[in-house]
Amino acid sequence: SAEEPPDLGFKRILAASAHVPYLSLLDGKTTDPDKQRIKEAARDLRDVPIFMSGARDLRRICALVRFVTAHHKIKLVLLDHISAVCVPTSKNEYESVTAISEALRVLALECRVPILAAVQANREGARRATETAADLTEHDIRASGRVVQDAAATLILQPPSSGQGHVELRVTVRGSRFGPSDLERRLWVFPEQARVESPEVIP
Repeated sequence: SAEEPPDLGFKRILAASAHVPYLSLLDGKTTDPDKQRIKEAARDLRDVPIFMSGARDLRRICALVRFVTAHHKIKLVLLDHISAVCVPTSKNEYESVTAISEALRVLALECRVPILAAVQANREGARRATETAADLTEHDIRASGRVVQDAAATLILQPPSSGQGHVELRVTVRGSRFGPSDLERRLWVFPEQARVESPEVIP
């Protein structure tokens, strides 16, 4: 993840596994039952093949993925997020995202592992979704249309249009090469595991 150091990423996973609020774990404000669940979760996670890196250079990221997938049975690679990856030879964001998208497609085929890469919506799409509750589409992906072309499927996450304060996200899979062209599923997220908590939306 280019968003946070690996140690914080592991703490987020630990908090989620222990069902303990992430900020409570960071602040050390945990109860005795919380501490016991954290201890048990840490034991359960000890042998889970989770590898984290704060690498941001594209070449470094590709090298790490090749090394880890060659030595371990990795089922999924997560990249958070595309716009934070550095491509020294690119002159602008469009060229950078295009190069990253192409490299990830080649890397996924080479290593035979799915790569789930997060990418932001552009300002216009985000504004329209916020102000009019309009659905986001592939055209709202920031910087480069190459991401949609290279992806086997696009998962679009956005809050539901009805009401505020919900903790449900809509996941739409469009353009999948491995199934129906349009699928819609519901995904529940847990605000207590997020970086920023809002007491109003925590049930």
